[in-house]
Amino acid sequence: MWDRRDSLVAFLLGVVSLLLFLQYRDYGINDDEGYLLGGVTRILEGEVPYRDFHHTYAPGRFYLVALLFRIFGEDLLVVRGLWVVLRVLIVCLAYLAGRRILSRPGAVAASLFFLLAPGPWHKSFFHLFLLANLFALMGLPGRRARDAVPAGLLAGATFLFRQDLGVFVFLVYGLLLLLGRRTGENAGRGAAFFLSGAAAILPFVLYFAAEGALSAAASKVLLAGMRDNRTNALPFPNLFHPISGGVSGLAFLLLRLLYYVPVPLALLAGARGARGLLLGRPDGRPLLVLSLLGLLSFNQALWRSDLAHLFQAVGAAYLLLPWALERIAPRSAPARAALLWASPVLLLLAIHVYADAYRSPRERPRIAAEGLQPIPPYYTGSIAQMGGRVERLALRKARVCVPPEEARSLDAIGKVLDRYSSPGDYVLTVPGFQMIYFLFDRANPTSFIHLRRGFDAPAEEEAYIRDLLDRPTKLVLLRDVPLDGREERRFRNYAPRVFEAIEREFEPVERLGDLIVYRRAEVER
Repeated sequence: MWDRRDSLVAFLLGVVSLLLFLQYRDYGINDDEGYLLGGVTRILEGEVPYRDFHHTYAPGRFYLVALLFRIFGEDLLVVRGLWVVLRVLIVCLAYLAGRRILSRPGAVAASLFFLLAPGPWHKSFFHLFLLANLFALMGLPGRRARDAVPAGLLAGATFLFRQDLGVFVFLVYGLLLLLGRRTGENAGRGAAFFLSGAAAILPFVLYFAAEGALSAAASKVLLAGMRDNRTNALPFPNLFHPISGGVSGLAFLLLRLLYYVPVPLALLAGARGARGLLLGRPDGRPLLVLSLLGLLSFNQALWRSDLAHLFQAVGAAYLLLPWALERIAPRSAPARAALLWASPVLLLLAIHVYADAYRSPRERPRIAAEGLQPIPPYYTGSIAQMGGRVERLALRKARVCVPPEEARSLDAIGKVLDRYSSPGDYVLTVPGFQMIYFLFDRANPTSFIHLRRGFDAPAEEEAYIRDLLDRPTKLVLLRDVPLDGREERRFRNYAPRVFEAIEREFEPVERLGDLIVYRRAEVER
């Protein structure tokens, strides 16, 4: 199915995506990037993940970004450059994987989804490894055991960057192995796949074991992340909510529909794939793999139903939707291409309308009333997020453009930090806002990069308070708001002992909007 024309199309898509993503690599401050960077900077200081600081991300990303910082310096634009490269690869991989089941125009449509509505850039590893594993598992070559080794290594690498997705890939391949003759797998290939996957993971296992961190790593990577998902759960939007008038109402409806499209499409493709396997059709295996990984990866949106996790979770649907449209598309080639390519363009327009609405504070209650969680448009990863006036920050580590109100807020925070502390001092920011540490060169006195939920055990809470008080912590920056609008998720309610320690040992000295600045008096004396 693959020929030179496909190579040319993939190359052109890569060039277009590179030019587009470079246009806004320096736009916005995404606080969730701080969750990654907090771990990276601590590794550069000699700490070991999971043993010395709490985190639920798999370790691969920390060490990759730490290596880039060693080479290019600690700069947010270095991280953004990484996201650009990964996103270009994602667009090309979408075309490669799409060609397993789609016509050339259909595969282009799949790529356009990832080009125009890529999802949060800091979650690029999810789409990268989803598509790479789809391409690998949809059509493993030959029947020899060694042919399965590259796919096994890829599955192991996936686990090291996205542990949930890595587990899904091993599960899907296990099912293919159980189906045996129907899918072309056998015991030799299965052993080669799983052994090579284990070989990719083994060096990290040995390293963490040598550092006395293996038990903590297993607990945080495999269990704590699931607890975070349950704590951060958000209700699924109501598809049948009354449609408000105008273009914005239609745009919000389209975004709500995006929550409901992936599962039925995956089930339909799965049924078609299973039937194809029984009949010996060549599209049986690719469709089954796509449907299974699509269903498993959509769990992100089921747990936390905001746009950030939705756009992360719909990667498989970006291939499934063109596949479904090709079943009903007209025979005329131009009409077929127009139908296929209209879908990603419509999604881009819906994101653009959402971004415009979000920029108006008066419209945010309407977004919530439509059943969508109002979150900043940069979580869509789309160029549609850009709009309005921006200012370039003068921060040494973040020479990026942000809206004027965000620039003013960061400037005010920087002045407060400089007034009461110096670079390198211990400063605690809760429950989140972890970019503060990276942007302003302050150190976190605790082992938690953020504290957006309660502790896993009383001992963790005791250690947290002890670190806060035993170290010369100069300031606490506390955002006293209920997360996701839920009162039980207000910091003082889910971490009451920590809040009491802050109130007892620190005194409020400034207030910046909903951010309360506490200073520890005895440190100043």
